[in-house]
Amino acid sequence: GAVSNREPGRALQILGTTLSQGAEPEFVLAILGTNLRRLLDVTDMTRSGVPAPEMQSALRVADWQLKRLQNESGSFRPGELRTMLRKLVDLDLRHKTGGLRHGGLARGLEALTVRFCYRIFEGAGAGAPDSVPS
Repeated sequence: GAVSNREPGRALQILGTTLSQGAEPEFVLAILGTNLRRLLDVTDMTRSGVPAPEMQSALRVADWQLKRLQNESGSFRPGELRTMLRKLVDLDLRHKTGGLRHGGLARGLEALTVRFCYRIFEGAGAGAPDSVPS
């Protein structure tokens, strides 16, 4: 919610608290990936005109959860969620191949959280939403 509302301070506080309470950065990465995929699914189903009961069944969520997902997915422009998922996968790959430096995965998650809040996707490719030259 903090990312969809563009609240980097709150998002970083939640991330920091989660990590300080013992959650492994890999676990946080997996949760973020799951949430992004759900938001993408909701966006795609909404655009395709899938009725809410079918969405609930497909996503295996309660009515209130679907409404929250629909609200959050609506705060992103077309293409942003896919770009964010690609960035998350890239971070995971860099972590697994030893390409992360300066604080490892935890610092990478912090940087990505801020970029997601501000919708800054440098290196996302030509025509990507909010691309910023490197």
